[in-house]
Amino acid sequence: MTAVPSLIVSILLTFGLIIVGEYLVGWAKVFSAWTLVPWMHLLLPGCLVLLSYALRGVRIYDWYGPLDVLSVARVVALHNFWNNLLPMRAGEVSFPLLLKQHFDVSLVQGSAGLVWFRVLDLSCLLLLFAVSMSIVIDIRLLVPTIILAVITVLAAPRVMGKIKQGMLVSRFPRLEQLARSFTSSPAKVWRCLVWTFMNWSVKLTAFAWILSVFAQISFFEGMVGAIGGEITTVLPVHGFAGAGTYEAGVFGFLQISDLHTEAALAAGINLHLFLLSITFMTGIAAQLVPAPKSRNS
Repeated sequence: MTAVPSLIVSILLTFGLIIVGEYLVGWAKVFSAWTLVPWMHLLLPGCLVLLSYALRGVRIYDWYGPLDVLSVARVVALHNFWNNLLPMRAGEVSFPLLLKQHFDVSLVQGSAGLVWFRVLDLSCLLLLFAVSMSIVIDIRLLVPTIILAVITVLAAPRVMGKIKQGMLVSRFPRLEQLARSFTSSPAKVWRCLVWTFMNWSVKLTAFAWILSVFAQISFFEGMVGAIGGEITTVLPVHGFAGAGTYEAGVFGFLQISDLHTEAALAAGINLHLFLLSITFMTGIAAQLVPAPKSRNS
């Protein structure tokens, strides 16, 4: 899908959420729900989200480091800000550009790292989804789910080694940087996996908490709903700030619970508002951290 049609779809999704939200729930009711939740119930999940940001920073530091810690925090906050706000996945482009600006990491290295991070992100999301679903549906599915996940993880380095040796590198030269990282530093690869899993476990715990508070559902039902919203971020097109698609993902995955349509949609909207509020606050705070001077000046 080209830029103009994608932009049109993004605009339609955004306005669609505004209309559907008002028709099914009512925006006054959505916002009033925040006045009924004690602020202490929001403080812990807010801190957990900030901790997940720190873990993402550790992942970047470990993969590309050693780096300046404050600059890493600035990169994480700004990449998250642009990635959450811009439509059509345009915010992803900011990651290699920020690494180039702050640490003089080449665009190829930055892009290769981003691809690897996103592969790990999706893998951890699917793993946590499978675990949560097995607990919600049938606890007996938990053990085979974990065994299958471990086997998949153990196979990852071998697959990347094959990529380095195979035809994919000749067709897609940028994959060589990623594959080389696997074969030259397997310990770093495993650490990256650990940081990623910790990041998503902490972040989804916060989001599941928010959904359980607003929708009065179990923690693991909330985990499934939160994963539904996060999975939509891999879609090639979404509304401005994820409007429409994020709520649809939460709403769809919350169908495993007994929530009414209005309650499920309201829960998705409130979770998205929570996410965006932290996105704005950290994005503004990142502007207070001095940007590095150009290395060419």
